[in-house]
Amino acid sequence: MVDDPDSSDPAVTIEAGRLAYRKVVNTTIGLIVADVQSNASGNLSAHFAPLLAEVQANNTTNLAELVDNLTDFFSYNTGGTNAVNTYSGLDMVAAHNPAVNTRMGVKATDANYTKFEGYVGAAAVQNGVAANTQLYTDIVAVLESLRDPIVQ
Repeated sequence: MVDDPDSSDPAVTIEAGRLAYRKVVNTTIGLIVADVQSNASGNLSAHFAPLLAEVQANNTTNLAELVDNLTDFFSYNTGGTNAVNTYSGLDMVAAHNPAVNTRMGVKATDANYTKFEGYVGAAAVQNGVAANTQLYTDIVAVLESLRDPIVQ
C-alpha cells in the first residue's frame, strides 16, 4: 500500500498496482479530451458527449465513476487480488450500448475501439509502462478480449 496522491487525507492509502492503473486511466481520459478539444480527426467526442456535457456543467460525479470503473476493471482483469479490485459495473454489451447506458453517446465501431486502445497504450507509456513489458501485453490482451462485446 502507498499514500494516495489524490487524497488530501494522509492516512488514505491505495494498492500500488491500482494507483498505476488509475494513473493510466486518468491519462487516457486526458488524451481523449485533448483530442476532442482540438477537434482532432477521428476523436471520440460522440462516444463521450453525455459525460463531456456533464463535466462542462461542473458535474464530475459520472467522470469519477468512470475512472473508478475502468480502474477496477483493469486491476481485476490483470490479476488484482485486493477486495477493492472487483469490477461491478454493467456488463460490456450493456455498458457500451447507448440505449441501455445513457452515459454512452453512440455505439463503437472497430475504428473507434482501435483508437481507444491507442489512447490507453499511449497513456500506459506516458506512465512508465514500456510497450515491451508483460503489463503492457496484459493490458492489450484485456482490451482485445473486449472488442466483440463493445463493438456492436
